[in-house]
Parts: sequence; structure tokens; C-alpha cells
Amino acid sequence: MAINFPHTKIPTGWYQVGWSFEFPLGEVRPLRCFGTDLVGYRGTSGKIVVLNAHCLHMGAHLGHGGVVVDDDIQCPFHGWRWNAEGRNTHIPDGSPPKRGHTMRCWSVTENCGVVFVWYDVDGKEPTWEVPELVDDPDEFYPIDRASRHWQVRVHPQMVAENAIDSGHFSYVHRAGSNPVILDMDDRGPILHVSQKMEFGSNKKSTWLTPDGPITGSLEIDLMGIGLSRTLFAGADNAYTLVGVTPVDGEVSDFRMTTWAPRTAESDEPDDFAQRRINEQFTQAQRDFPIWENMIYIDKPPLTRTETRPYRTFHEWAERLYPQGDRLEAAE
Repeated sequence: MAINFPHTKIPTGWYQVGWSFEFPLGEVRPLRCFGTDLVGYRGTSGKIVVLNAHCLHMGAHLGHGGVVVDDDIQCPFHGWRWNAEGRNTHIPDGSPPKRGHTMRCWSVTENCGVVFVWYDVDGKEPTWEVPELVDDPDEFYPIDRASRHWQVRVHPQMVAENAIDSGHFSYVHRAGSNPVILDMDDRGPILHVSQKMEFGSNKKSTWLTPDGPITGSLEIDLMGIGLSRTLFAGADNAYTLVGVTPVDGEVSDFRMTTWAPRTAESDEPDDFAQRRINEQFTQAQRDFPIWENMIYIDKPPLTRTETRPYRTFHEWAERLYPQGDRLEAAE
């Protein structure tokens, strides 16, 4: 993913595996994350279940042809069923269930229409929860019209570092000026970054700022290494969530969700909201060529304004990796 990156293992935390609308009741969805084949489904109770994908009987992939039976998933090969805890509950020939065989069950949470799984290299249970992404989803246009998914050759940490890299805005994102970091607050698994931002800087009028520049802020919450939520405070007060989930050692699933404030009762975004949504997609894609072709410099020669933000970020990020998982990266 990243040449010279000083870690080999995936940091502990929550990672996005999709959106709620991708898991309709009674349907099965194959997934691949963390170098592992998984299967997700929503049982009749409405709960999303994620298990390791391969049936422990003879190895069939439950995500390809498996069917939901109540809250269980039935293997397409021989009809064995597995429940939400990964236990075998039914064998068609009448044999007793194989109680000693349990499929790995992943911790799942849904939050404002987004689906996350918990990853820990040692299989430990979640130690924190994803904060509510927005206070009231009904105040925003539905996210099925404001979400997009790419696969990108990037390590999740390189995306997270964007939150403290103010200097790239004017070059990569074509901003009229760079934001200024006002505050960083280490809240354990969450790092809050507040940046002063002049929206529409050095421009008489833009689609976002038709009456001239607006001074506001970017309120960013890094929720573990794989999730970043941003409030565009003072502009239109939209939110975005970026979820970066390793697929394997080469690529990550990069998902972006935008909550654009409603201005009408219709679920169809108005022209302004649709432009805001599309602009977020455009800005995200401007980072991709940088990430996909860069090397990672573990100890870069930082400027005076970069030193404190990068030091704070790296001290926070290091705690999320398994203990002892650090290599001496090439300079």
C-alpha cells in the first residue's frame, strides 16, 4: 500500500464495510476486508450479521449463493445453517449440529445509515463506540444519493494524515488559501482537529459563497485510523464521512458519505445540495494520484507550523497499532 510504511499490522478500531441500504432484509452480501473473505446479511430481526465467509463444513463461500433463513445463513453447498453467533444450528440430514465448530462473528454497528465492523488483530471485543455521526439524519438529504465507493492504493493512515496537513489544500484542492489549525484534542481513540477556514478565499463569488468569502472552520473527528468525519462549520454546515478499510495489502475501500442539509421536503437533493455532494467527490479524487504514487517518509523534515500537528497526530496514531508493530522505515 505505502512504500516505507513503518507498520505491518492493521490498527485497532471501527472500519466501514458499507451503508445500511446495501444490506436489505434477507439478502446476502460478500465482503472482503483485512485480507479476509467475509459475508454480511440482514436477518429477519433486522440485525446485520458479519461472519467469516467460508462454511466450516466443506469450505463454500456463504456470500455466493447463501440464503437467509430467519436470522441464520444457509450454505449453498450442503444446506448447513449458521446463526448470528457463528454457531451451527442445522444439518439437513438430521445429524445434530456441530457445536464444536464456530465461525468467526464480527462485531457490527450501524450509525446514521453507515455500517461498521470492529477490527482487532487479536480478536478482542470493541473498547469504544462510534459517536453519533449527525444529530438528526432527517435534517439532511438521504445518503443513498450522497455516497460513493472507490478502491484506492492507499494505507488508511495516509488518508487520516490529511486532517492535519493544512499545506496541501491550495495545491491539491485548489483552495484560495490554506486552513489554519486552531486546536487538536486527543480524546483517546478519537482525535479532534479544528481548523480555521476561509471558504471562497480570494474570490469575489463562488457557488458556495455567492456573497463573498465566509470565515468558518473544519471540525474534524478522526475516529480511529479508518474513519474521518468533517463538519463544514459556517459554510453550509454539511458533514462528510470518509471510511478507509484495507481490502488486502495493496488496496483499500475508500467510501465517502455527505450529509447535505435539507432545504426542501423532497428526498431528491436540490441543485445546491447536489453540487455540494459532487464537489466532495471531486475533491476526494484529487488526493488519489498523490496517495497512489507517493512513498511514506516516517521522519519528514517538517516546517515550524507542521511540527506540532504531526507530532500530536503520530503520538495518537501509534497507540492504535498492536504493541511492538513498528519497523524502522527507510528515509
